[in-house]
Formats: sequence, C-alpha cells, structure tokens
Amino acid sequence: MSPHETLFIESTNSVDIHHIANNNLVRFQTWDFGGNINLKNDIFYNGRPISIDKVFSNCSTLVYVIDCQEENLYAGTLPKLVETISIARSYNASINFEIFLHKVDGDFMSEETKSERQQVL
Repeated sequence: MSPHETLFIESTNSVDIHHIANNNLVRFQTWDFGGNINLKNDIFYNGRPISIDKVFSNCSTLVYVIDCQEENLYAGTLPKLVETISIARSYNASINFEIFLHKVDGDFMSEETKSERQQVL
C-alpha cells in the first residue's frame, strides 16, 4: 500500500488481533485497538472480555498512532496518549513505546502545520 493510500484507511472501532508466524523465528501478534477504546473499562474481543493485565503483561512494544489531521491534539489525543502510557507502565514497566505520526506527510497540510504538529508531539 502506498503512503497516499493510507489516508483512506477506515478507523478501527474494536480490538483486532493479528497472528504473524512467517517461520520459527518470526512469530508475534499485533493487537489493534481503536482510538475509542477506554482502557479503564472492560475490553472485548469477539464478544469476550480481555483483562488489561493480559493485554499488557506480555507486550514488548506499544505503537501509538496519532492522526495528525485532528484539529486540537491537546484536547483529546495527547491526554489519551499519556493515560495509555501510564496504564501500560503500571502493568508492565518494560514496555517500549513508539509514537507514529500518521498523515503528517501528506500534501493537504502546510509545511508550517506539519512542523508544528511534529514539535507538539
């Protein structure tokens, strides 16, 4: 998928787990949580609850994707990021965090806005 095609990917609204097993050396899972998921409440996958402990206890890396098209990153995105990191660390202090700034490289945003969003985050 080209970078420009990612602008049109639908938002994730539930938990989506993908199992990757390319060979005996490359085996892992990705757990995709929609931005509307509240980690303080029960999380459900296929209609069954998943404990927060199960989510984070074996997690090695959490990749947090920020949609840079949002108008006010301070109002919703950044507080949610801080809350997510805090909750994840309380269950597993060795988690690595990666922040992915999505849609910041498109042609729809001025260079000034791009720079501002990158500095904020």
